[in-house]
Amino acid sequence: MMSIDINSWEDVDDILYDGTPEEISRVYCPDCKGNIIYDYSKASHIMNIRCTKCGIHIRENCGKKYYT
Repeated sequence: MMSIDINSWEDVDDILYDGTPEEISRVYCPDCKGNIIYDYSKASHIMNIRCTKCGIHIRENCGKKYYT
């Protein structure tokens, strides 16, 4: 199993949008290395990404990012 290198939230985005199922299953928070949960709404075109450890939450809407 090859390790994935995640250094930024852009890396997380790239993997969630274009990664293989194996890469997506191993994605982690670039800040604290915690687990990531995510969901995508096809109806509203919004991707929600949240770290279960440090609580960082990112919402993307049409390419614009909102951090909370």
